[in-house]
Formats: sequence, structure tokens, C-alpha cells
Amino acid sequence: MSAFGLDRCPHCNIALPNLLEVGKYQVPSSDRTVYLLRCKTCSMPVSVVADPWGHVVTTWPKTVAYSKDIPERARNRLIDARETLANPSPCIMCCNAAVDWMLKEKGLVEGSLYSRIDKAAEEHLITDDMKAWAHEIRLSSNIERHADVNEADPTREEAQRCLNFAEALAELLFVLPERVARGRVAKQPAEAKPKVAPPSAAEVVAAAVQSLKGVR
Repeated sequence: MSAFGLDRCPHCNIALPNLLEVGKYQVPSSDRTVYLLRCKTCSMPVSVVADPWGHVVTTWPKTVAYSKDIPERARNRLIDARETLANPSPCIMCCNAAVDWMLKEKGLVEGSLYSRIDKAAEEHLITDDMKAWAHEIRLSSNIERHADVNEADPTREEAQRCLNFAEALAELLFVLPERVARGRVAKQPAEAKPKVAPPSAAEVVAAAVQSLKGVR
């Protein structure tokens, strides 16, 4: 068991992280204590607010929880990718699998992943920039599946970039449309709330693409 029972580092997601205490602060007029910890694996800071018995009240940063709006198989692969972020090779392959499942959930089942990524752009499910980014993830995964003595091992930064894309794609294809649909229903009178189908990806791309540009 790691410090304060944290199962994973919220930065690198290594299991049972070795968190070293580097400082603490007693909150005035409170029984709460803030502990500043450092992950020995990634050296990133983690703060924990605990009560006098050492029970965790809150932590920073919060661990990521994926929306249930994301289909189960794609969501599971995202979870796998985040949990293996400290090990770039399996993380990249899980990201690729997540993208694959997302496209299949959108009806793009036939053909290679290459052709289905292009088809997603043709159908305006993703932008041309996202298509190019998706192909980068696909190529990175191909490299990890084949032992090539001329290829260097992937870095954590490369794995993080792949995960950023997979998460952004899930947000665009599933989370944002469902959020918009729920918002539209909520604005209608209580007696007249017919089920509103989620808007098409083409309708939400314009609103989402600006926020995605800074993720890459």
C-alpha cells in the first residue's frame, strides 16, 4: 500500500506509487493537514489533505475518471492506456485500440484502420488535422508491434501525446454530443421533453476543434 492508500500516481499512473513526503502544513483553526508528496517514479508533486487519523479528505491532482458516455470497450482501452502511461509501449498500443473501437462504434467497421480513419474524415466525424493526428497514433502503434532495431523506444511524452488524442477523440465523438443533447432536453419545459438525438459530429466539430488544438 502506498502513502495514504493512493493506488496510483495521478501524474504517471504507476501502481502503488512510492510517494515521498517533502513537506506538510497544518491548516489554521482546522484539524486538517496538507501533505506535499513527490512521486519517486515521475518526480511530480502530489498533495493530500488528511484528517487527524490520516484519512484522506481530498487530493490534488484528481485521478481521471472517463465518462460512461464513452462506449465500454473504448473506455476500457482508455483506462488501460492511462494505467500504463509509465510504460510507453503498451500505452501507445492501448491508445490505438481505443481509437479503433471508437471508429467501430460509429459504424466504421470494414477495412483497415488506415482506411477507416480516412473515412471518418470524409464523413466529417473528425477534422483533417485530427485525421493526420490519428494516423500518427496508428503509425506509432505499428512500430510497437514490430521489433525494429532501427527504432528507438518510445518516450513517455510520445505516449502522453497518443493518450491526449485518444481522449480528445472520445470527447468529440461521444461525450460532447451527449452533453449537448442533455442540455437541450433540460432547457425544454418539464411536460414536453422528447428524447433528443445527439447532434452529429459535424455539428460539434466547429465548437470543439479550437479546444483540441491546444492539446496536441
